[in-house]
Amino acid sequence: MPTPVAHGTDPSAITDAQQAALRIQLVQQRRFRLEQLATLDRLAFRVCARGTAADLEVHDQLVSGARAALTDVDAAIDRMNAGSYGRCAFCGETLPIERLEVLPHVALCMSCQRVQDALR
Repeated sequence: MPTPVAHGTDPSAITDAQQAALRIQLVQQRRFRLEQLATLDRLAFRVCARGTAADLEVHDQLVSGARAALTDVDAAIDRMNAGSYGRCAFCGETLPIERLEVLPHVALCMSCQRVQDALR
């Protein structure tokens, strides 16, 4: 027999324990991206001084990707702090826990993500 759900609660919403585990993942991802950017910053002089144009392009792409990932992680932590984590930032639907476990920084449901991807 299913557990009754209190009026006004969303049975598909993530639990406090799930959110705590996801916060740990986000904090670890944030630390990794900061370390990655620090390493890339230390390598920048060598790449600029001795690297080829292709080396410079790869370095710039790595920095850009790491910054974008850090921005996404910080935004997810901000959503947690604001109480809106686990809901699509566009339509407000609850994000499946399976999606959050794979991509804890994700802000959109699959439907809204497809629309955004199609607009790019």
